[in-house]
Amino acid sequence: MLKVWIALTNEEQIQQYYFDVIPELKTVVSFKTSFFNDQQRAKIYPYLKVSAVVPKVNISYTSTFDD
Repeated sequence: MLKVWIALTNEEQIQQYYFDVIPELKTVVSFKTSFFNDQQRAKIYPYLKVSAVVPKVNISYTSTFDD
């Protein structure tokens, strides 16, 4: 479980396993970030907001997309 937590919260791990374009992701409820992702068919602007955190166990977030 700890390996998953590190992969989701460590900047280098996020870039390796998740998105290489997220500028920052903090494990703080209500933390918000956005980024540009053009690796899919359409260029999208996802917005992420951390909604729940249980340290070293769980991080939940919501995402929305700007057309």
